[in-house]
Amino acid sequence: MTFNQLILKNLRKNIKHYGMFLFSLLISIILYFSFSTLKYSNSINNSDSSTIIKNGATIGATILFIIIVVFLMYANHLFIKRRTQEFALFQLIGLTRSNILRMLCIEQLTIFLITGVLGVMIGIFGSQLLLYIASKLMHLTIKLTISFEPMALSLTLLLLIIAFTLILFQSYIFL
Repeated sequence: MTFNQLILKNLRKNIKHYGMFLFSLLISIILYFSFSTLKYSNSINNSDSSTIIKNGATIGATILFIIIVVFLMYANHLFIKRRTQEFALFQLIGLTRSNILRMLCIEQLTIFLITGVLGVMIGIFGSQLLLYIASKLMHLTIKLTISFEPMALSLTLLLLIIAFTLILFQSYIFL
């Protein structure tokens, strides 16, 4: 069995364990992208818009960024802890710690790419829903529309890169 086959088999075997992590990562990306879209939307950030929405979107996106990174690191720590025996078995059959870390890196990269693409696609529609809910809660009579914002995509990608890097660093320390 080659190393790539081992990675694919291991990823398929652990997909049920990754389920909650995948779901939480997907929801996190959707929420963050939606808040970032609200933050950078031209219909909200113009001179006629309410400052409550502008400030709320900015504060919400910042707090959400911190919460998501901390939550993902915590979820990854639990997942890595659960797989301790599996890693010991891999070391017993001859894999080095760097091979195990490389395997984790490939697994995490796959998960982050899939959930990142799905999260942004769903987040485009989620931002419309979030704006609708916010405008109904604040009883706004202004008609606001949202379009795709490249800056929101950039910030979401930054969130994913930071979370991925911190999770890899956390996995390295654990191993």
